[in-house]
Amino acid sequence: ESGLYLHIGFESGLYLHIGFESGLYLHIGFESGLYLHTGFESGLYLHIGFESGLYLHIGFESGLYLHTGFESGLYLHIGFESGLYLHIGFESGQYLHTGFESGLYLHTGFESGLYLHIGFESGLYLHIGFESGLYLHIGFESGLYLHIGLNQACIFTLGLNQACIFTLGLNQAWIFTLGLNQACIFTLGLNQACIYTLGLNQACIYTLGLNQACIFTLGLNQACIYTLGLNQACIYTLVLNQACIFTLGLNQTCIYTLGLNQACIFTLGLNQACIYTLGLNQACIYTLGLNQACIFTLGLNQACICTLGLNQACIYTLVLNQACIFTLGLNQTCIYTLGLNQACIFTLVLNQACIFTLGLNQIWIYTLGLNQACIYTLGLNQACIFTLGLNQACIYTLGLNQACIYTLGLNQACIYTLGLNQACIYTLGLNQACIYTLGLNQACIFTLGLNQACIYTLGLNQAWIFTLGLIVF
Repeated sequence: ESGLYLHIGFESGLYLHIGFESGLYLHIGFESGLYLHTGFESGLYLHIGFESGLYLHIGFESGLYLHTGFESGLYLHIGFESGLYLHIGFESGQYLHTGFESGLYLHTGFESGLYLHIGFESGLYLHIGFESGLYLHIGFESGLYLHIGLNQACIFTLGLNQACIFTLGLNQAWIFTLGLNQACIFTLGLNQACIYTLGLNQACIYTLGLNQACIFTLGLNQACIYTLGLNQACIYTLVLNQACIFTLGLNQTCIYTLGLNQACIFTLGLNQACIYTLGLNQACIYTLGLNQACIFTLGLNQACICTLGLNQACIYTLVLNQACIFTLGLNQTCIYTLGLNQACIFTLVLNQACIFTLGLNQIWIYTLGLNQACIYTLGLNQACIFTLGLNQACIYTLGLNQACIYTLGLNQACIYTLGLNQACIYTLGLNQACIYTLGLNQACIFTLGLNQACIYTLGLNQAWIFTLGLIVF
């Protein structure tokens, strides 16, 4: 060496230093084990070392060289650095660094395992390393070079918690680079505030593989989902099911914003209870395009339909047919509430069986305005008329004429039950053929109060009188 050379040593074991240094050389050493240093450094050289194990340094550095080392295991450094070189090392395992760096070089290392660095960097070089396993870096970087080698295993090992992540200012790009996956996010305890601060958007959430369990654990609420821009495709990918939607508090506005359509609602498995909780009203059901198949799948029953306020227009739009009405269990009260009028009943093709099942009584028929044409269309037969309790006033109101009475098959027992008197028979225009068809016998004629004028009007001839068994007084 030439110039000022200072070596303060507390080494133990085999220590070998072959030096051709020039300038100011300072080495403070607490090495143990085999230490070999071959040096051709020039300029200011400072080495503070606490290495253990096999340490080999072959150096041709020039300029300001500073090495603070706590390496353990096999350490090999072959250096031709120039300029300001700073290395603070806590490496363990096999460490090999061959360097031709120039300019400002700063390396803070906590590597473990096999570490190999061959560098020809120039300019400002900063390497903070926490690598583990096999690490190989061959560098020809120029300009500003920044390498922070914290991988997922390292983050775990170092125990960097949420506060630490914040302090370090780790943003989305950083999270990507480090490859922090779902397990890591859990372990680090990154909560909603952290996710916001880090700026993790939808693409990031995808890349990190945050699934439903993770979203729960992180406590991402509705506001967060908005901020992160999670759209329908994302919700699918994350497999957010009904329980998750509940927990996240996604209300009607949110469902709109997220663009959850019918297919999505199916996939997410939103059932009746969920629809209630989310407050999906009629407008929402429209917007989401929930058709008959969807209503079935979701299990929307009568109470739900009422609560959601699905009116006649909505029922039309949703194409709820007879089978659907049955399945949904819409009873008389519900039909009232929904305001289903005659046109609606037609459109829905509610047949006799349906009317029975729904328990539509006489008042209901009035309210809905079911006229003769409607009764025909619906196929209401005698049994149905009985069941519905249509009395004389109702028959009048509905305008059931002779043809209708025929079609419906109202026989004598039915006429009795309905209380059709002479005025009614007139009004309905029941002629002789009709009386025959209906099977009105003598007792019936009496009961109905058919007088002479009526007999005339109806055209009851002799054969008819005989047939009916009318005794002529």
